[in-house]
Amino acid sequence: METAAEKAVAALLSEAETAHGAYETNVLGGAFDEEWPAWYATYLLDHGLSDRLPGAQSLDVPSLTTMLTQLAADYEQGDKAGPWQDVYAQRIVAEFRQRP
Repeated sequence: METAAEKAVAALLSEAETAHGAYETNVLGGAFDEEWPAWYATYLLDHGLSDRLPGAQSLDVPSLTTMLTQLAADYEQGDKAGPWQDVYAQRIVAEFRQRP
């Protein structure tokens, strides 16, 4: 069952995907952004991830970059139980539920 927090985070990830595609096209001239996790982390935090995810107020770009890098590796290695945004959102929300 998808929670409201998971839906909100997945929607923000989809928004980031669209913005990142435009960044790769317009700024990088169509080149693949090797530093995409840091770009996404910055975008997510600048666009209200902390508002959508209780407990994430202390989250910073380096730690979110690390989390996104690991999520991507896990997803590519077979954790493809759904669209990447949904899988990442479930894992991100679960991570913050486990924190004190």
